[in-house]
Amino acid sequence: MKRVFWKYTAVVALASLVSLSACNKKDNEPTIPEDAYVEDGNDVQAEFDDLESISIDATLQAEAAAKPSDEGATARANGVVRGCNCVITIDKPNKKITIDFGEEGVKCQDGRTRKGKIIITYTGPYMEPGSVITTTPENYFVSNRRGTGFVQVVGTKTVTNITEQGGNPTHRLEANGKLIFPGGLEASWQSTRVREWVSGYEDIQKLDNSFDDVFKITGEWSGTDRRQQTYNAEILEPLTIKTECFLSQNYMPVSGVVKMEGPRAIHVVNYGEGECDNTITVTITKK
Repeated sequence: MKRVFWKYTAVVALASLVSLSACNKKDNEPTIPEDAYVEDGNDVQAEFDDLESISIDATLQAEAAAKPSDEGATARANGVVRGCNCVITIDKPNKKITIDFGEEGVKCQDGRTRKGKIIITYTGPYMEPGSVITTTPENYFVSNRRGTGFVQVVGTKTVTNITEQGGNPTHRLEANGKLIFPGGLEASWQSTRVREWVSGYEDIQKLDNSFDDVFKITGEWSGTDRRQQTYNAEILEPLTIKTECFLSQNYMPVSGVVKMEGPRAIHVVNYGEGECDNTITVTITKK
């Protein structure tokens, strides 16, 4: 067993120390670690969670805009979501919301640039038990947190409200999608998770702070990394997501433990003790 500690933002640098096949590699291609699914699994999870975070904000704004008593709702629904200046179109009869970041893209409050569209369809209000909200990116790109260029997010995420009476808002999250990295490499992801909204929903109608939410997540997922290796992942201890960390471009959980099993090793990823420090601890057991 081997314990490895790293700053997540330095994974690419660390990966260069790993034994890699260099044949037919172009100079401008990124170095890919042998067990790329650890890095890729975190990336895909983070981008789909970010996608849904934007979807939540837009959906709640659309609901608020329908209430004449909310003086600020119209302005919000006309162009600001998650700190991004964009065009939001609400098609109430068809229960559809379109978020348009434009072809050139816009730089958002978290420092990342987004371009393309996010399409949201819904059966009922986000906080209503039984409602289903489906989010689909359309030619949607977000700036690559690991380097230059953009990452394309492709697929669908479905969120079903399964809140029990008297409990915190709880949703089942089902996703099937992939990331397409600069250069054309892909990482796929299929997941079924359950998310509890622990705090930040108390003043939900005010919509004056998009970065005060805390979520707990359980469940499992599987996928294929950039090396086309398949892997499976299971959350051993609930993951905690703090949206305040997004402002420092940390989209990872701040606590919790995940076991990821690939063809050569089992990686147990510990996300820490709740700080936005962009640090994880990985325990590797070779097969």
